Amino acid sequence: MCVCWGVNHHKVAYKPPDQELGITPKVAQFTFIVEDTAGNTADGLFTIFLQPVDNKPPLIINTGFTVMERSTYVITKKELHATDTDTDDVNIVFTVTQIPTYGQLQYLGIDMLNGETFVLEDIANGRLTYIHGGEESLSDVIKLDVSDGFHEVPITIKINIEPVDDESPTITLPAGLLGASIDVLENGATEITTNVIQGHDEDTDDLMLTFIVEEPPRLGEILVNGAPAERFTQEDIINGIVVYAHTSGEIGPIKQHDSFNLTLSDLSDQWVVGGNKVQGVTVHVTILPVDSIPPIVSVGEQFVVVEGEKNVITLDHIQAEDIDTDNDDILCTIIVQPTSGYVENISPAAGSEKSRAGTAITAFSIKDVALGHIYYVQSIHKGTEPVEDRFTFRCSDGINFSERHFFPIVIIPTNDEKPEIFVREFVVMEGMSLVIDTPILNAADADIPGDELHFEIIKNPKHGTVVQQLSTGTIPVEKFNLEQIKEASNIVYEHDDSETKEDSFEIRLTDGKHKVEKTVLIMVIPVDDETPRMAINDGLDVEIGETKVISNRVLKATDLDSEDKELTYVVRYGPGQGYLQRISKFGDVLGNISLGMNFTQDEIDKQLIQYVHTGQEGIRVLLKFDVTDGINPLIDRYFYINIGSIDMVFPDVVNTTATLQRHYSDTIVTLQ
Repeated sequence: MCVCWGVNHHKVAYKPPDQELGITPKVAQFTFIVEDTAGNTADGLFTIFLQPVDNKPPLIINTGFTVMERSTYVITKKELHATDTDTDDVNIVFTVTQIPTYGQLQYLGIDMLNGETFVLEDIANGRLTYIHGGEESLSDVIKLDVSDGFHEVPITIKINIEPVDDESPTITLPAGLLGASIDVLENGATEITTNVIQGHDEDTDDLMLTFIVEEPPRLGEILVNGAPAERFTQEDIINGIVVYAHTSGEIGPIKQHDSFNLTLSDLSDQWVVGGNKVQGVTVHVTILPVDSIPPIVSVGEQFVVVEGEKNVITLDHIQAEDIDTDNDDILCTIIVQPTSGYVENISPAAGSEKSRAGTAITAFSIKDVALGHIYYVQSIHKGTEPVEDRFTFRCSDGINFSERHFFPIVIIPTNDEKPEIFVREFVVMEGMSLVIDTPILNAADADIPGDELHFEIIKNPKHGTVVQQLSTGTIPVEKFNLEQIKEASNIVYEHDDSETKEDSFEIRLTDGKHKVEKTVLIMVIPVDDETPRMAINDGLDVEIGETKVISNRVLKATDLDSEDKELTYVVRYGPGQGYLQRISKFGDVLGNISLGMNFTQDEIDKQLIQYVHTGQEGIRVLLKFDVTDGINPLIDRYFYINIGSIDMVFPDVVNTTATLQRHYSDTIVTLQ
């Protein structure tokens, strides 16, 4: 009663452990027993779900950067930074997993190697630099793992290399044609400078050179002072108002090429280069990809997992594409973890051969999905029957993030829960029967959908039988199912009418896989259907005028289903020649017991009944009585009282031997 009061008034609470729970939900369970004032009990199982609080992976800023060929770039927190709401900055560690291919990542001027680390303070203090090695490359990458001590997120820093015209030009063109080249960023613009096109004639003013766009570019436009133009002068070039603008949109992760031809107008003198007369210029354009589009993510077919097991997440379930990034480089981060399980990566970590199966992850790459390394593990199912789960994720190409997406999970239930038996004490009248139905015998199975539950009697009752009532009669039964006793049950316990107060039998419940056993207690309510019996009726010997107590050594009745001391004697006749009296424990006479009156076996046991002789001697007095337990009488019983005389001393005979000779005689006399 006190515990229920505490629960009802919010006085009972559960305090979770102080230690860090990690990112995987956990379950705490305890069993309890509910008991009412009648002593009936019911077992219960209480389940507590422990959800992680404020334990998210670091939020990373990774914009990449652009560096000139053969130049040095200091990496600042504008290009690389990380924040974590539940981790101090000093505990956020960057680990180099892949050094750059076309340059060096240096820490305080010393080349870093794979496996070496640095922290946010190093970035803030400008201790990290990237030095390009001078190769003719347009891009480079640095791969890092960012860890807050619990989560580990891989990232890729993308580096754009701007070529520098530091090579001596070589022209191998037919007479009359000059080749030039420029680079332009995707959807960007590049100025056409005198380094690309320049004419010179000592006898002609260079500013008088006029160029006509004869074959315009396919993927862009020539702009003069911001407007499309078909001609421009060398003065325009010198003034920096002639540009090539890329206009064909996204080109993907691979660079593309474009070109346009320029010819000299009739207003210009001939352009002489190396003694050759040039009538036109072909300008080759290299369009460099820019990572500016976030990945496009789609959740595909329904993901299904069997309760308590795991299943692989494939490209049929999650797809991510990015037109300007290799799909294998797309990284997806789990923002909200599933509640009934976790996501794992079974592949070994970098530099290890041990599988990471069994460890929850916060991020995975599309490459790992394609390789079949990513699994959802349905780990929380004991004491609860989840039928669905989900987690929230988004994907990134290292710079741009997709929208958030839900990944729904359908959980197929299995038979993983033990059934429970609920039993109330059976109460049956002696010799009667009791219908076994769900109010007194019930079962439950937490599995969804519920399993078919079967009972089996493994130890029969000693003082009765369990039978099934049919139209043709009753038959003993050892097995039956829950449905048979739910409504209009024909399963019955029959008592054998023996004088017993209790009985029991053992029963087993199974759902086809699990088994539980319990003992069913049976209370038998006695029925007074037995007639009293005379255990002792030896009569009483009384001398003339003697008063004698009638004890249980001469008169005793018994009853199989009643207390012996409560049996009552009812006088139907006698006694003559005296009185039957009731006395106190001190021997005082309380009154005579006459015809129609009664006394109890308890009074006889306590020697409170006596007979007083007042009549003749040498006769037999008859006392006729009935014995009853209040319901069943034993009638016409006789108790004889024998009355003796005053001369109750018998003579002693003494004799001796006499010896005579033949033919002699002697006198027999009395001995003195």
